[in-house]
Order: sequence, then C-alpha cells, then structure tokens
Amino acid sequence: MNCNFVFQDDQELHRLTVQNRLLREYELPVLRRILSGKSDVRILDIGCNDGHKTVNLFSDFPGVQVIGLEYLEDLAARAVCLHGNDHFTFCRCDVEERDFAQILTDVMKTRKIEAFDVIYLSFVLMHLANPQKLLVILQQFLAEDGRVVIVEPSDRTSRLVPDEEDLLGTFLEILSSDPLAGNRTCGYDLPKLLASSGYQDIIIEQEAISCKPEELAKKQDIFETFFSYLPQDLDILCEQNPENPQYKEWKTWMDLHYETLKQSVCQKNAKISMGLLIVSFTRR
Repeated sequence: MNCNFVFQDDQELHRLTVQNRLLREYELPVLRRILSGKSDVRILDIGCNDGHKTVNLFSDFPGVQVIGLEYLEDLAARAVCLHGNDHFTFCRCDVEERDFAQILTDVMKTRKIEAFDVIYLSFVLMHLANPQKLLVILQQFLAEDGRVVIVEPSDRTSRLVPDEEDLLGTFLEILSSDPLAGNRTCGYDLPKLLASSGYQDIIIEQEAISCKPEELAKKQDIFETFFSYLPQDLDILCEQNPENPQYKEWKTWMDLHYETLKQSVCQKNAKISMGLLIVSFTRR
C-alpha cells in the first residue's frame, strides 16, 4: 500500500499532535486505573484518526488488542499503513450507518474479540446527529466489567482571568455557532444523556484542563488545542458563503482580536481553564 498520504491541512495535523500530548496527561491515568491488573486487554477506539494517538495511548497495556474505527477513508488507510499490526486493527467505518453494529461484529470476529474492556471515544459524540443511538448500540459490545471512556468539550465551564474585555466569552460565543465545530456543550449534557441511555456507575474523571500561571508551555498547548482552529473554520465559511454577513462579522472580530486573545491566554499571570469532560461508565 502506498504510504505517501497528504493531510488536507498540515496545521490541523500539528494541532492534533499538540492536543494528543495535552490530553494524555489526563486520559492515561484514567485508563491505567480501569485496566489495572488486566491482561489481554481489548479496546475499541472510535474516531481513531490516523492511528498515531491510538498506538501511543494503548501500546503499554499487556496483550492489548485494539480495533480503531475512523470515518474518513484516507485517515483510516493511513492508520492501516503506518500502524496496523497483530495488535492494532484499523478500518474505515461510519458509526451512524444503519449496519454499523454488524460491521463491528464482523471485524471483532476476525480478531477473535467477543467484547471490549474499554470503549474509547474522544471528540466523537459532539459531531453526531444522534449520539444516544450510538451509546445504546455500544452496550452490546462492552464486557461485563468493561467501561466506556468519553472525552468531550464543555465550553460553559471555561474561564480566563484576567479578561477585562471578555475576549474568551466572545470567542466561545462564535465557536458555539460555528457549524463546523460540532456541539460544544456536549460534555455539559453528557451525564444526563448517559443515564437515559442505560448506563450506570458514571464517574466524572475530569471537568477541565487548567494550568498554573507559570506553566507557559502548557498554556501554549491549551491555546493551540482549543483556539487555533476557529480562524481556519471562519476562513472556510467565508469562502463557501461570501455573502453571509454573520460569517463576515465573526471573521472581522477574529482578525482584530485573535493575537490579543493568544497573548492573554499565554501570559505569565493568566489563569486559564478550558471545560473538558472526561467521563467513564459501565453498562447495566
């Protein structure tokens, strides 16, 4: 297979690399606790992108068998090419397709996996038209003592101090209406959604990513992860909808305030906390 894939956007690839590094600090302790004492660990990673984070996050677990599912065909092919082996299986799959459950069942049979110890979804539900439908389906694939781990944004709880001009508030207001950004309140609504989907033992593992005022490198990672993609989204929206006055207004504001916002987040005395829900739970 030809491995000379070209990403649609090198800047987005860089942002995802930074995001993965930032989130690992919070995700890995959760996974280690859940899988402590287990061998022949079986994991389903939904939304695995190009497989890099999947391998980086799960390789250290004993006897691991991972199935990674990715919606975008090019990224799934890249994952197979660069990371597929006896322990990691990657395939293109749309979890919103009607035959999703059968497709996953077939893949599991080829790997002789009956159920998963962990089902992991990071920034997936926020992009689905009906996240509850997927949550209900996944119950049948979870081992009796297995847990689902979900990572989703929760912008309502994000804070920046000092921020006299409320730049963060305006930024998040634009972000919440960005049609390319998904449901930015997904994390906030998640516990109620899980309970109504038939899950129990719901544990809020993390509610925000924050740092001390002197952690300047981490502040830069936070800005790259949570802020850097919105100007790109606005460029795309304005290009596709040149007569839309709302998109023009948002882009004008971003052009004027983006660098100031970055300085505000990354300065030494700033206190930044970005709402991010990491939650784990099991089936009934």
